[in-house]
Amino acid sequence: MSILKNFNGIADKKRPALLLAVLLLMAMITGCDLTDNGGEENNTNNSSEAQVTGRSVIESPEMNMNTAEIHFIDVGQGDSTLIIADNEAMLIDCGDNDKGMEVRRYLEKQGIEELEYVIGTHPDADHIGGMDVVLYNFYCDTIIMPDGDPQTKTYDDVINTMNNKNYEITYPKVGDAYKLGSGSFTIIAPNSEDYSSWNDFSVGLIFDYGDTSFVFTGDAEGAEADIVKNGIDLSADVFKAGHHGSRTSSSDALLDAINPQYAVISCGAGNKYGHPNQEILEKFSARNIEVYRTDTQGTVIAYTDGINITWSCTKNESIPPELEDEKTTEASLYILNTKTKKYHLTSCPSVSKIAVKNKEESALSAEKIAELGYEPCKNCLE
Repeated sequence: MSILKNFNGIADKKRPALLLAVLLLMAMITGCDLTDNGGEENNTNNSSEAQVTGRSVIESPEMNMNTAEIHFIDVGQGDSTLIIADNEAMLIDCGDNDKGMEVRRYLEKQGIEELEYVIGTHPDADHIGGMDVVLYNFYCDTIIMPDGDPQTKTYDDVINTMNNKNYEITYPKVGDAYKLGSGSFTIIAPNSEDYSSWNDFSVGLIFDYGDTSFVFTGDAEGAEADIVKNGIDLSADVFKAGHHGSRTSSSDALLDAINPQYAVISCGAGNKYGHPNQEILEKFSARNIEVYRTDTQGTVIAYTDGINITWSCTKNESIPPELEDEKTTEASLYILNTKTKKYHLTSCPSVSKIAVKNKEESALSAEKIAELGYEPCKNCLE
């Protein structure tokens, strides 16, 4: 099923190939600046068998490889990764509560209309905060989340939206494989029901496209040891660094098992947690792992034709946490409540109480919004 709109008159099936060709040329000329170890080579040609130990690579009948795109979206201090493979798309995490609309706009910009899979790795707000917005605005075929209720408003918002859309949760089972275009992904975590931290319940997966592979472990910490021991071959080209580059993740044992050429760290500029940890950066450097970071390079995109991987970065998208409200206000964005016909500043406390189905974002002037029949919120605009 094609879920991408035509792009500037180019047929959907031709867009990935054209993008790859353009980016290959760009990479040859300039490339995307690498972090920490200054590597110049940004292609990989690591081969692997179609069937690897402990994980199934689902082959489509024709195995007509085109291009897969892995977008590590800059959502500040949080996670959100869009994978597009041969006109099918999946989303891993959706950023924090205030990033849902931003993720929605990013997906729309990519021409996404449907998502084959949405994965909420674990119920922390910086991973599923924007998930209710995504689920409400896009048709989602399969939603994968770990079992358990953290009893938070963020989680309740997601569940309420799922109920309103008649969606059900698919619980992850290690070893299960799912097809995406002519690629596939295999669940590698969680491996136990007895963890004491939600981070360790993170859904982990390895995405295979041709001879290239990408590993995602959410915020797993001590549970990395179970991932290493579960019998699945973890060797991959790219590792989405665990827990935003925290020193409690990306263990030596896991890195030995993956042996990646690249690592991508998703974190916010100037975040209060000190992510990424300097020890982790030094560990990556010692292993000659080339590092990409959303806090310094913006949204990071990997393109693969199943053999080679090329990179593209959109810089200056990450916003320091203390500047986010200021930038939004300067842009004169308003939040509309389509039920009450009130409009609010984005910083208004009432915004968090508006049901997703009644919430819209508008860049129109206050005068134009008033002409549409809306009244200003008495708390934030009068």
